[in-house]
Amino acid sequence: MQDVTINLPTLIRAFTEIVLGLVSVFVGLRFILKLFGASTSAPFVEWVYSTSAPLLTPFEGMFPTPEVANGFVIEFSALFALIIYMLLAYLIQVTVEELSSSVKPRPRASSADTSPTGSHKKSQPETVKYDDSPVESVDT
Repeated sequence: MQDVTINLPTLIRAFTEIVLGLVSVFVGLRFILKLFGASTSAPFVEWVYSTSAPLLTPFEGMFPTPEVANGFVIEFSALFALIIYMLLAYLIQVTVEELSSSVKPRPRASSADTSPTGSHKKSQPETVKYDDSPVESVDT
């Protein structure tokens, strides 16, 4: 059986990338649907708007939302939110990397040191053979 090790920084990086990916999809879809004037009566459009609304709440009203023509809307707050979420994810990843590089990892027991029950075996001292000839001391 293979010993698979996943360290905490890698796990946090993967989680951050997944969350950022989902946020980017919803906010990006919202921006595109608003830009092209998608009908809010369509269930998919309504679902995207309702799902992305909580993500945009902190950015509501920061920028004007101009209507270009015939329902086409440029939602600058969605673009700004996308940039801020990307920056936040980047800062989280950099912080975790910096913290993990400054912490010295503890030595791990190798798979040879564990028995099938999972308890650690006491390591036996290595047998070393020495020459039995007398050693002369040297005074310095």
